[in-house]
Amino acid sequence: GIADARIILLRAEQHFGLGEGELAKLQRGDSRRAAIGWAIHRQTCTPLSWIAEQLNLSSAANASQQIRRFDDRKTGRLPTEERTWKKLML
Repeated sequence: GIADARIILLRAEQHFGLGEGELAKLQRGDSRRAAIGWAIHRQTCTPLSWIAEQLNLSSAANASQQIRRFDDRKTGRLPTEERTWKKLML
């Protein structure tokens, strides 16, 4: 699961135009972190604690909440970058 999660992290960095290490430095409230966490959670069996640590989401509970909120948002209301990411990862 973690190996697959790392691949998704690399794809996310490319998709969102982030350099190595920039992912963890995204500002609090940046919805790209939730979008990436959503993809990892959806496609792997990686623990939420690992996702939270990699994306700087404070805790597993916060990661779960952010992922759920991202999943609940209608695709049309997402920023273009995140909309294409969600379609790509479905």
